Amino acid sequence: MRKIKLYNWDIEIIEDSIEKINKVMGKDKKDGINYIGAYDYVSSKVYVYKKLECQIKKKTLIHELSHAIIALFGYKINFNEENICDFMGAHLDVIHNIVEEYFNENNQQQ
Repeated sequence: MRKIKLYNWDIEIIEDSIEKINKVMGKDKKDGINYIGAYDYVSSKVYVYKKLECQIKKKTLIHELSHAIIALFGYKINFNEENICDFMGAHLDVIHNIVEEYFNENNQQQ
């Protein structure tokens, strides 16, 4: 677990099991879907499956941080090309910096 600042909000990044992530998503194995990441809007926690290969884990963290930003700012995104590009232009540097710092620190701890 690692606490980060996402703009002015405290967020926790947690690497956990598929079972825990499915539970956060309100799913179980009966529906045949396994999630590799989740953002819990209530607790402000980002979950990433701990056994992912590094590049997939990075992409998953980027994806979940995007959900966090959408929730925290109260965005209502109409998913068209211009809106997605506007969102990325506004937030990509913040997301990228968090992901790079997270993985640099994790590599130093190993």
